[in-house]
Amino acid sequence: MKYEEFKQQVQKQILQYLPESYADSEIKMHTVTKNNGTKLDGLLITNKASNIVPNIYLNSYFEEYEQGRGMNDILESMSDAYVTNATVTDFDISNIFDYEKVKDRIVCQLVNGDRNSEYLKDKPYTRVEDLAVTYRVLLGMNAEGTYFAPVTNVLMESYGKELAELHKIAVENTEKQFPSQFTTLSDMLKEMVLPDIMENGIGEEEAMQMLEEAFPADANMYVLTNSNGLNGAAAIVNPEVQNRIAKELGEEYFVLPSSIHEVLIVRKSIGIGEEELKDMVQEVNSTLVLPEEKLSDHVYEYDADTGKLKCTDRNFEGRKKLYICCEEDKKEVFQEKINNVLGDYVDIMDSLEQAQAVYAIGQVTAEMAKEIQEGQELGLEIIHVNDKLVNEQLYENAIKGQIKKEQTKAQKGPERNWGMER
Repeated sequence: MKYEEFKQQVQKQILQYLPESYADSEIKMHTVTKNNGTKLDGLLITNKASNIVPNIYLNSYFEEYEQGRGMNDILESMSDAYVTNATVTDFDISNIFDYEKVKDRIVCQLVNGDRNSEYLKDKPYTRVEDLAVTYRVLLGMNAEGTYFAPVTNVLMESYGKELAELHKIAVENTEKQFPSQFTTLSDMLKEMVLPDIMENGIGEEEAMQMLEEAFPADANMYVLTNSNGLNGAAAIVNPEVQNRIAKELGEEYFVLPSSIHEVLIVRKSIGIGEEELKDMVQEVNSTLVLPEEKLSDHVYEYDADTGKLKCTDRNFEGRKKLYICCEEDKKEVFQEKINNVLGDYVDIMDSLEQAQAVYAIGQVTAEMAKEIQEGQELGLEIIHVNDKLVNEQLYENAIKGQIKKEQTKAQKGPERNWGMER
């Protein structure tokens, strides 16, 4: 049976394996875009008895079918998974538009921003160099897994909150719900391998001795993840976690994006060069990490002076030098907004001579027109931004260079507005 036939058979027969209460359910198939553009075929079963509609992804079930698993067994497994997932939540999904009801459940997920343009287009997110922090509402947890609903632009609008406020509370909640765990790489490897060794009849003391020899103590490389080991890389965007690591190590450090589930922390003092670390990351990504779990091919460093992560790749065009051109009494407010959204990849300059681009915000005044004219004479990119600039559109359009360079004529005012409307 080919895959399309498999999907049709599932859609036709699945109701026979579900409880009687699902008899009048509507069955649909749709394609879901997951991390790094991975597309999966989801089965949706809409049932009046539940306001939760889980996705049952068919791709892995078809792989099991091709390996010899029987169709009846597969349909029974799908049915069990659906019923379990539809009742897992301790949260009334009808309250998901109510910020007061969800604010303690909003958490972070860290993905690659450049590889997830389709996934991100309907969601609020905060850029950290080439990465993107997205937000999810925690619906519930059980032995089978953890369940979330993504925060979309529609939900964000209903919450009536600025992106910076959403980000702050999500970072705090992530640490509360899934506490970060920081340990040496050697200790983590021992913990992972110990059960397998003991399954072969070897005692714990002997097994630990074997592991000590195989993985000698190393105080130079560490692993940062979270309490359940899933999507643990998001812990690194927490400023308190960043600072805590720096204090524990007593120095600045490199961050290697091992996967979306964890990052490696390497002391700067051990003397491994940035290019060598980058080669290490790229080698691991190409050979050991599943495509849907890759985070980035770049290496990052923690700067204790600024308290920020910065990409070490000199060819990474993530940072841009901006001069803010606006009414003088609004400059401080706009600078704060831009820093909140783009602080990890832009530097706001005090003078036009230092800048690469001019952000002309709002209606052009006579004083602004002079600065715009001076910027044009210096050959700077002139970017018109409306005064409601709030989120990632700034990065996508300006920092990635997707904005057509504007040749502003001061007397006409701004020709085009950029920035997402709330």
